Amino acid sequence: MGIPTVKKMYYSLILNNKDNFENFILITNRLVLQLNKHNNLKRTNIDNIIKKYLKLISETDKKDIFEPEFFDGILEILNDPNFVSSIELLFHLLSSKERCNLLINQKVNKSKLINEANGNLEILKNIVLPQTLKNPWQKEQKEAYKTFQLLNILKKERSNVLSDLGIISKPVEYVQKTNPDDVMLDYNMKFGHSNLNNMKNDNLGMIMLNMRRNNHSLYEIVDFLFPHYIKSFKMTKPERLINSNIIGSKNREYQKCNNIYGIKIFLLNNGNILSNSNCFNSFR
Repeated sequence: MGIPTVKKMYYSLILNNKDNFENFILITNRLVLQLNKHNNLKRTNIDNIIKKYLKLISETDKKDIFEPEFFDGILEILNDPNFVSSIELLFHLLSSKERCNLLINQKVNKSKLINEANGNLEILKNIVLPQTLKNPWQKEQKEAYKTFQLLNILKKERSNVLSDLGIISKPVEYVQKTNPDDVMLDYNMKFGHSNLNNMKNDNLGMIMLNMRRNNHSLYEIVDFLFPHYIKSFKMTKPERLINSNIIGSKNREYQKCNNIYGIKIFLLNNGNILSNSNCFNSFR
């Protein structure tokens, strides 16, 4: 099998450092086999990386680790779209004794977990949410839905869950009273006059549903409505909330903010603004 020029350069480096590469593979094998024992990792994308690596190793004799086919297999794992985020999550888990316990314990106290996760939503989503959780929203909004559901669960343990997770730097302030007519006026100014004016728009839920009928996406609707109902919302470190689990090529920039959208929807749903959260399920 021929090797393209760039790959050939890296492949040559391996062949010139066979002892180091062989030791690296031996250490990696031990680490991966140990990690594979922990069921809590099976909830994460780390498990998919582990399975790919174990499959590659099982199909490769020791003497073949210097063959191009094995090198191609390693590159395929490295090119997995979730590889970087999975390694970041793994390092975060292994960086303290408390978080290492999350790998071992089958049952984790949710309130204690909030402290041990150190605000890492990926750890929390992977350990707290049931593996059978189904996403009723569009597939590219999966991580937003998971964040929304995670916060609903953790709120039962901590009433100030966003503060306790270090997501916000000061309490969220809601607009005392939002006039739906003002919302509709702003809608007309931003999107132009539409048949939305002929629909019943006397509360947030109805406005959301009618905007959906006008083919606005969940992302557009949240961006438009959020400032009408939330007066003050300041995130501590929004860069920590960037979502790296991107699905397909649709709405990629929006998808990177899925965790933030999940948080915003949680706030809209928990501020006595919505009488029924089922309106979110119309975004299929």
